Amino acid sequence: MKNDPKKVIVRKSYYTFSKEYPAGQIDTGRNNKRYRSRKKTVLRVALFALLFCAVLAAAFFWTDLSLKISNRPIDNGTQVTAATNENGAVITALTEGELRAMAVPVQTIADRVSVRKSIRQLRRLDCNGVILDFKLQDGHLLYASLEQPALLAKCSLFSNETVRTAIKQYQGAGIRVIARVYCFEDPLIAAQNPAFAVTYMDTQVPWLDKKQEDGGKAWLNPYSSKARAYLLSLLREINAFQISGVILESVCFPDSENLDSATFPGESGGAARNGVLTRFLEKAKDVLAEDRFLLVGMTSADLRRGNDVLYEGTLSSDKIDGYFVHTAGAVDLTEKQPDYEAPINALETLATHVPNGQAMMLDIPQSEFKEKYARLLLKAGFRLIAITEDVIETTEESTEPESSTT
Repeated sequence: MKNDPKKVIVRKSYYTFSKEYPAGQIDTGRNNKRYRSRKKTVLRVALFALLFCAVLAAAFFWTDLSLKISNRPIDNGTQVTAATNENGAVITALTEGELRAMAVPVQTIADRVSVRKSIRQLRRLDCNGVILDFKLQDGHLLYASLEQPALLAKCSLFSNETVRTAIKQYQGAGIRVIARVYCFEDPLIAAQNPAFAVTYMDTQVPWLDKKQEDGGKAWLNPYSSKARAYLLSLLREINAFQISGVILESVCFPDSENLDSATFPGESGGAARNGVLTRFLEKAKDVLAEDRFLLVGMTSADLRRGNDVLYEGTLSSDKIDGYFVHTAGAVDLTEKQPDYEAPINALETLATHVPNGQAMMLDIPQSEFKEKYARLLLKAGFRLIAITEDVIETTEESTEPESSTT
């Protein structure tokens, strides 16, 4: 059978640009155009992939570098830049890791509006922390404690929900919350629980540090195991809140002209006063979570020289994280000791009395927080700085706290 010359035979082995491909079956010009278009598309995809990888690598490099820089320890000699707030007070720019806090009245947390006002004021004062009195000097508690002495004395000012709501507001604004606790200075519990209290002349009557008509207050007895257990239980409850740390005030024995009439049941057992206070501090630190600091409040003079009446020496422990150092009014950088004519640098002598690795948080007046002084503080090793004398007032009219035990 002869092949028909007019019939076109298409073999499966043909490909688009084969010389044997029958003429007229494909537009080679159009095919070349498609080929060039596909080639450009592949090239674009390849270039985009290379660019994406380069950007990703650069981002990884800068992120890693930033993390390394942020994890470096703070240089206490870093230059402090100064600025002036709207009230004309000189403030300093925070460097990473520093803490500047201001105390607010307990009524501040009563409602969201008051908290928002305090947040605005904290920001204007260049503060990134707030100090809330979880246990006040008069024995009242900011939150609703479940401890029996607190329930019987009706110590609680606010519900736990109210406190947690305020803490969330502060933390949402980037402000750290610090709980301040007044320990053995507690006239409310001491007056109602003689077994917890310093007593008058070996009786069951609570001792007062002044005459009652002069505003005398009862004190908890540091030798009382019940008093110490009560305070540690409160710290466990406070630890359940989302706080950054705790400041313990009045971890001491009372000082008064009436000490001759004061009796400390349990002291006859022979334990030194300093040892009782130190062990209490160490147990308090054990109660707190590891990521929360514990500072002890005392004056600059007591930290440097000790105090025989309050602490029977110097109150210190390697377990605590540092001190909340109180100053009064203008701070003189130099002082003269009675036995020396040459002035002594108060900052340097104070820094030498703080164990290595511990921090100092200074309670200094807002008006005294000047650029030069701030620079000296950082140079001397004072890493945590607080301003608490000028307490923030958030409302024109005081808000009455809500009593709650739930």
